[in-house]
Amino acid sequence: MDTYNYEVCPQGMCFADNGLNINYIFLCNHITERLAENKRIKILEIGAGGGRNLRIIYQKFGSKVELFGTDISNTAIDYAKSLEIGKFYLAKSEIIPVAEKFDLILMIDILEHLKTKSVVKKTLDNALLYLNDGGNIYISLPIELNRFSLTWLFSKLHYFKNLTKMFWGHLIQFNIKGFLKLIDLNKFKLEEAFYSVHFLSQLQILCFFYLPKILLQFFFGKKIANDLRDSNEIINNIKHPLLNLAKRIIINFSYPLSYLAFKESHLKRTSSFAVGNMHLLISKDYIK
Repeated sequence: MDTYNYEVCPQGMCFADNGLNINYIFLCNHITERLAENKRIKILEIGAGGGRNLRIIYQKFGSKVELFGTDISNTAIDYAKSLEIGKFYLAKSEIIPVAEKFDLILMIDILEHLKTKSVVKKTLDNALLYLNDGGNIYISLPIELNRFSLTWLFSKLHYFKNLTKMFWGHLIQFNIKGFLKLIDLNKFKLEEAFYSVHFLSQLQILCFFYLPKILLQFFFGKKIANDLRDSNEIINNIKHPLLNLAKRIIINFSYPLSYLAFKESHLKRTSSFAVGNMHLLISKDYIK
């Protein structure tokens, strides 16, 4: 289970409740503001997966947005294309395979999946070349080594330190200062920063994501655990219908805590203490 297979277990193919999605709320507000000055805006998501985030945007704004997405998974890209909401391309994060420029470039839960920090920096720097004047890059990523967070604690324990690599495919763990050093301040301007995944969110992830998967592997072995490994998404596996049912029950039980966790992150969005996720809005720096 050390290598995450994005063809067998693609990501970005589950459509969650928009009302509890912090990325969705921020992006809807930001896009609405941009549309007040433009009739149409062009959006690219790097690491779009199966089009989850872009589909939500399309449902809200329709023809007012022109959508593009890239991903490394054939399975995810084929699914995204079937949605008929925009143009999707098979490509690595550091390569943008279109001769276009964009008003908004999204990197939502993608940078932690890249192989090295040098690839992260190359992805950021290359995206800047495809940004229209006045455009923005929106980044959402886990900061797993942020002090006193759940994953920071896991990093101190031998068995638990690779859980996000096994279950989510995270190859890089960031802290706040370490990630900000990858943003070249001679090129970028930080417009806004806020935080999410506070205590209740981390409790939810522990109880309804980590523990069930750990127990699944312990009682049924790595083979079945691998068959059912699908990030936090529901993908039916016909070989294990009872375990599929159990997974759905567990997810349904998590909803009340999801609501409370969302409210907590909304109230504490400016606090970085022990949080698990960071959100950044950056632009070109025209001053330097």
